[in-house]
Amino acid sequence: MLDKPRTFRQWLTLMWDLLWDWKQLKPHLTNELHHVAKFPLVLICAILFSVLGCYFVTSHFDDKKLESTRSTYQGTNSFLAGQLNITTTELKNLKSEYSQNIIEHANATADLKMDYNERLRNKDTEILKLTSERDNALQRTAVIESMPGNLFNIYTNIAANAPTNLNQFASIVNDFSNSVAQATIMPEFSIFLNKLPISGNGVLILTNRSVFVEIQNIGDLTAENATITFSAPLSKTNLIKSHDWDENAVSARDNSSTFNTWTTVSAKNIASKDFFTAETFMISTNVTEPFLATKFTVYSSKSKRKDYSIALIFAPPGIPSIFQKQ
Repeated sequence: MLDKPRTFRQWLTLMWDLLWDWKQLKPHLTNELHHVAKFPLVLICAILFSVLGCYFVTSHFDDKKLESTRSTYQGTNSFLAGQLNITTTELKNLKSEYSQNIIEHANATADLKMDYNERLRNKDTEILKLTSERDNALQRTAVIESMPGNLFNIYTNIAANAPTNLNQFASIVNDFSNSVAQATIMPEFSIFLNKLPISGNGVLILTNRSVFVEIQNIGDLTAENATITFSAPLSKTNLIKSHDWDENAVSARDNSSTFNTWTTVSAKNIASKDFFTAETFMISTNVTEPFLATKFTVYSSKSKRKDYSIALIFAPPGIPSIFQKQ
């Protein structure tokens, strides 16, 4: 009885075995392919064609598998490239946002610094203002403390002692005004010409036509903007001076001579007992008269004007400077 027909795999296995063991070929051929045994070349060709067919079939499937794998790799690479581009774009956006945030933070920091400096300047201004108000308050307190003891009594008596007539009321108001005037503290000055104290109107003998002016604050209050004014019937070219003496407009005329005025102002406040020394000026030798009528005026921001009429006499050399009060 014949065996069951073999499958394709079994045939391949059989052909492989036959190539290595020819002795086994004859029994198989006798049982199943006895008519082929007479033609071994046909069998060998069939085996070769079968092997080649298997090879081509296997190669075809391998090519398809390789193509599929290549397509898969290409798709995967395209996907990864797309993801890489997206990630690169996101990183660029993050970098741009980071740079923008740095710029915004730097601008915000600069604005905060400017606001801080502005507030600091405002605080300094407020401190200076409060300091000035405090000094003014202390000054007013000193004025009030220096008032006469009867000033408050005079003020309270205005309401307590009701005046019976206008004359009595005017007398009370006058007393009150006089007390306030006496209690007001103002800077006071003494003047020195060529180191000589000037106590009033008088005559000053000069030996070299130079005038050295100096004032002293003899009051208890600091003097602000202390000013010295010199007036004389001189032309502007006949007074040799420095730039500290400013020339003013013509103020008066006397005997066809023009009175010109020169002013110098202290750049600093003058405390009590301190001096302000003006630049020395000189009367030109073009002035041939033996004497010159002049006027010196001294004042400050919170003081009264004080005038000194001084006649300058040009003495020959050798005679010392002398001031004679009139």
